[in-house]
Amino acid sequence: MPYALADVVNHLKVLPPFPKVAAKLLRLLDDNTVSVEQLASVIASDPGLVLKVIHIANSPFYMCARRIESIRDAVLVLGINSIKGLTTAVSVQQGLSKLRPQTKEFDSTSFWKHSYATAIAVARRASAEAPAMRDKLYLVGLIHDIGKLIQAFYWPDGWAATVNMSRSERIPYEEAEHRVFGFGHYKIAIEVCTSWQFPDEMVALLKQLSQAETAGSDDIGPSGRMLHRAHLCVNLLGYRCPPGDIVRPPEEEETIESGFSEELANEVEYQLRILER
Repeated sequence: MPYALADVVNHLKVLPPFPKVAAKLLRLLDDNTVSVEQLASVIASDPGLVLKVIHIANSPFYMCARRIESIRDAVLVLGINSIKGLTTAVSVQQGLSKLRPQTKEFDSTSFWKHSYATAIAVARRASAEAPAMRDKLYLVGLIHDIGKLIQAFYWPDGWAATVNMSRSERIPYEEAEHRVFGFGHYKIAIEVCTSWQFPDEMVALLKQLSQAETAGSDDIGPSGRMLHRAHLCVNLLGYRCPPGDIVRPPEEEETIESGFSEELANEVEYQLRILER
């Protein structure tokens, strides 16, 4: 029997508290007047966040000319917008890690690999096509599947039933979850991000990704299409959640740059090592 959406929304009201630092950083995403000192002060209030940000800022993904040893270094080398996006992503991830799925059918490693792969892939596209959107797209790529995490946390039997249906009937997870839950995981993600006061632009991107996955990408904006294409790309490369999920054939042939698969694999593994610290 499908779940009532009202029941899902009620459960979301008692989610673990959203990290205070993450909430502050989200408010700074759209603040073009914030100074280096103000941003560094917010980040420095969470020592664990400081260490992770410095480690990630030194990854090959950011191609820094010199080693970064402090948050101030990171801001000066990478730029204030990149650091706002990066620190918010790390802080949000820390908050999500408090949700412990209650079923062995949920593969946490595959979940985070898929999430980071999507974030990295869409940021790479945005760097070339829409630099101003790069950091927000990275963050949306990272959190786009939080609905699945919440399904496995609050409704482990529903998650297991969805995964088993998808495998036994050879249908995409999205199709199976609509049969089991009555709605998709993107609906949950949108509700969560709205309640956590994510910027409207990021919530809109989640809605566009949901539309592209179910009805095609003809009527969504360029940033939404970038997100959709990146998501498709990482699925085709094998970064799927749940593992082995059925991927619908793309509307048009997806071209994957030579060498990108190896670069993506290296960066995902690097991010996961940081995640486990």
